[in-house]
Amino acid sequence: MATIFKLLSLTIFLGLIFQAYGQPCSLNNIVVKQKPGKEFPWWDVNVSNNCSCTQSQVKFNCTEFTDYTPSVDPSILNKNCLLIQGRPLHYSESVNFSYVLTEQFTFQTISSEIACS
Repeated sequence: MATIFKLLSLTIFLGLIFQAYGQPCSLNNIVVKQKPGKEFPWWDVNVSNNCSCTQSQVKFNCTEFTDYTPSVDPSILNKNCLLIQGRPLHYSESVNFSYVLTEQFTFQTISSEIACS
């Protein structure tokens, strides 16, 4: 009986450790999908979080993008390439925006804060 209790306690302890320290998410869980807009040269963008944890302070590497495309609402993507002013993007939530550029721009996620509950 004592062995079963010790084994059960160890299992619960390890489960808590891995839940607290194991980050099941990464920057790869921020998914950017783009398609041509209804009129050239517009592009429609959908950014989603396919991680079970919330990601906030999502930032893209897009310096050249913001230099040439003032068409994006800054509350969605500001000139520092911060998505939705750093607010949380929860699991399966998405954000949409459009921009004007003759060629599709590649949005690379460079940072985020991951919060698992």
